[in-house]
Amino acid sequence: DKVFAAFLGTRASFHSSSQEMIKDELFENISNNLFNINNNCNGKPIMFSTTTSNEIKEYSNQLLFDNIRNPVYFEQTLDNINNYIVENNNNISNSIIFIEIAPHPTLSRSIKDYYDRSENKNIKIYNPLNKKTSQTEDQLFKQTISNLYINGYNIDFSCQFNQDQKMDQSYKHKCQYLFPHYQWDDQIYLKESERMHKFRIEGPPVTCLGNLVYENQKSKSYKSIINISREPFQYLKGHYAAGKNYFPGCGYIDNIIKALSQSDNLVISQLNFSIPFILKPNVDFELQSNFTQTSKNEYKVDFNFYENGKWNNSACALVHLSPAFKNQKIDFQSIKSKCNLSTVLESDLYNLITHKADLTYTDHFARVEELYIGNDCSLSKIAMKPRISKSCDNDYFFNPAILDSCLHGLFPLIKNPLKIIFDRISDMKIHTENIKKLNIGDIDYIYAYSSNPNFDKVNNRASFTFNVMLEDGTLLFEIQQAVCASLTPIKDISAKNPQENLYTLFWQPKEAIIKNILLDPVAEPETIDQTHYKQFCTMLFYNQIRKKSPSTLTKSMIMDSSIEQLIDRYLVDPKVKSKYSKLFRLAFEVLQQTPDYMIDDTNESFNEKLEQLITIVSQDLNCCELIKKSTRVMAAMLFPNDNIEYEDTQQYLFQDGGIHHVYDNPQITEIVEWV
Repeated sequence: DKVFAAFLGTRASFHSSSQEMIKDELFENISNNLFNINNNCNGKPIMFSTTTSNEIKEYSNQLLFDNIRNPVYFEQTLDNINNYIVENNNNISNSIIFIEIAPHPTLSRSIKDYYDRSENKNIKIYNPLNKKTSQTEDQLFKQTISNLYINGYNIDFSCQFNQDQKMDQSYKHKCQYLFPHYQWDDQIYLKESERMHKFRIEGPPVTCLGNLVYENQKSKSYKSIINISREPFQYLKGHYAAGKNYFPGCGYIDNIIKALSQSDNLVISQLNFSIPFILKPNVDFELQSNFTQTSKNEYKVDFNFYENGKWNNSACALVHLSPAFKNQKIDFQSIKSKCNLSTVLESDLYNLITHKADLTYTDHFARVEELYIGNDCSLSKIAMKPRISKSCDNDYFFNPAILDSCLHGLFPLIKNPLKIIFDRISDMKIHTENIKKLNIGDIDYIYAYSSNPNFDKVNNRASFTFNVMLEDGTLLFEIQQAVCASLTPIKDISAKNPQENLYTLFWQPKEAIIKNILLDPVAEPETIDQTHYKQFCTMLFYNQIRKKSPSTLTKSMIMDSSIEQLIDRYLVDPKVKSKYSKLFRLAFEVLQQTPDYMIDDTNESFNEKLEQLITIVSQDLNCCELIKKSTRVMAAMLFPNDNIEYEDTQQYLFQDGGIHHVYDNPQITEIVEWV
């Protein structure tokens, strides 16, 4: 009776003879010391075996094996447990905890049903093993032990540590914040994040770049907390525009230089400014600079500031790591000689900037001591001292104030008052290799050369070129194009046409007879006979196509075929046909018009006729060499091959300014328009 069989959802057939094969291995791998328990200790757990239904009095390897080999007695075990509880009622509390140690919960439901029928309702059941959970056995056992501790059982947690681990007190720092403190305890437990720990160890950021907060193989991120009312960022108050403190655009350049200072040379291909970063007194602003490596020598950089509960992208850049630049020095004396028209002192310059651009530079941002002005160029003398901070500005040559001062030389080159803002820069070369060699304390002045002002009235943009150097001409950085956007329209400064001083208007009555101006004698334009030019071009072009084209394209083939037939037969490349079919048609029409001059250069009469034509053509216009070059290029375009030379390319026509002679002389343009 009361015997039944069931399939267990396990990989092994427990409680059957199949376990006999592992008996020896089990006994070899388990020591009897595992079961050494102090039976005299208070609160010793009561153990029952389901294979005997009785209380376990003594532990051994044999007992463990019997529990996986022999059949189980569920009901008898539950009855015996209940009898034990009844007999020892005085020694057992009303709260009873059952711990079922089995591969999977088996008796839990039976225990719950059994005691639901009894008077004792305060029953808790824990299962430290469960095959359906993702937790490990170790985690489940520790969780069960923790539940026992929570329910008032005295747990010796130290037994899981060796002596060295017991002496290690670092765990207190790691987990003290998890436990609440008493009201009379003056110690405050706070969870310190990794970011705050880094902030506490490294200190607050002292540059606009800030501290490194994140880094992996392909990216890194810096964060700075900027408050212009406190050091070391009070100097940013000196950059004032339209009544507000704007974060300087050169501050982003400074962040790039500092973050990539280990590289020899940098090229900022593009730096675009999107949303202005406006600073306010007594307000902490977070500025984050994110560098993402997109290739071996390329970085994408994003700058974001935090305001009104969200991150705003203020600027983005594309930066390349470059090998050594070829031009490391510049002729300083030559530049200074160009800027010899006038000299502007510091006070006059910054008054001019305030008046023209509504920008106010003070303190550390007003570093230009003298400005030398030339024709569409200027040279600024910029003071490197004092530094923006005695304690925080000694590691890097540049800072935002110095970089910004390098651009102040552009303002005298602006003719009209303009409210301008920094829009973008392109192709900025930073000679970090030269900068690393300098001792900051030894340099008192640097020089910035501003040139090539260009004003775009349509888009309201003004662009300039900058070269920043030492007095010996050593280049520090170059900006190919610094673009400023104007908030007001850019207008030309030009004097009104003085009509009254040049001529006088005499009005005729409506009835007056007006002479037809078309009947007036007009000087006839000078014309040139094109016959000799066609003959000259025919001789040259025919011999060029003989070298480039298939051998079947002979004089007889050209004369006996129509242009369409020649195109279909010899312009076989679809790309060449789509691009140059019109050129082919014009060229071969000229050849068919002058068949007598399709002479092979191996013919004895070739050189004689060619010299005669050169003499005639040269008397009118000096373009023989250009026609020789053009016919060779035309032949290479119509009949391309793999063995192309520089003389076969269109760039060859621009060498030594030859092609410009054509555009400057309309008569030549008319003659060689088909070339």
